[in-house]
Amino acid sequence: MRKSLAVCAIALVVLATGSVTKVLAATNWTEYASNPVYSPDKAYYPSVLKEGGTYTMWSDCVGGVQNATSTDGINWTTVGQVSGLLNPRHTVVERTGDEYRIWYDEGSDAHLYSIEAIRTATSTDGRNWFNDQPITQVGSSVITGIHPNWNRGSYGPGDVIYNPSGSDEITVPVNESSVWANKFVAYYMGTTGVNHESIGLAVSNDGINWQGYNGGAAPVLAGTGSDSDWDWQRVGYPTVVKENDDA
Repeated sequence: MRKSLAVCAIALVVLATGSVTKVLAATNWTEYASNPVYSPDKAYYPSVLKEGGTYTMWSDCVGGVQNATSTDGINWTTVGQVSGLLNPRHTVVERTGDEYRIWYDEGSDAHLYSIEAIRTATSTDGRNWFNDQPITQVGSSVITGIHPNWNRGSYGPGDVIYNPSGSDEITVPVNESSVWANKFVAYYMGTTGVNHESIGLAVSNDGINWQGYNGGAAPVLAGTGSDSDWDWQRVGYPTVVKENDDA
């Protein structure tokens, strides 16, 4: 099960799917008194899994992505830098059966406006990664590469939810009634390339080939159009927890 570890104060948690938006008021957060909990020079954009009694964290670092473990989610030991990935940033990791699968943003601007901005790989230990490759898409439903589309480009994945009992094929059409029938559901960052950033939704049966929600016609969550709002123009890097079938 994917667990979320709060390492900074946040003001709002939003889960949006299609026309249904649920807002959980979470306004009275208290920062942990002994922050930071992990500070090996640089560490940011963490992805955390809890398996048994061990937390495992993957986070961006100066040279790529580092791996650390903890028994309490507070005191961390760096295992080392991971290998086998191409310029990784903004990683998301899930356990999928007997292996791990990672998705990440290919950190250069070379592929910002193509589907190759997002890559994936697999690992048996979470440190040494293999089969690194860009994800693919059905049509141009995830990333279009066309200005001024909301999903002209991408800064990578935000969160991925794995459903082992999901369909062996992408369940189409991908709309509000079919999303959770799929094996993989991803929330990812879409960008116009000129300051606007939104959160898109896509599904997959293998974690490699993806179909955008409603054909990628619109994001499921976007910033506002007013520069006086805290979420003006940009929303991104979500963490999503599916608690039950009504959420």
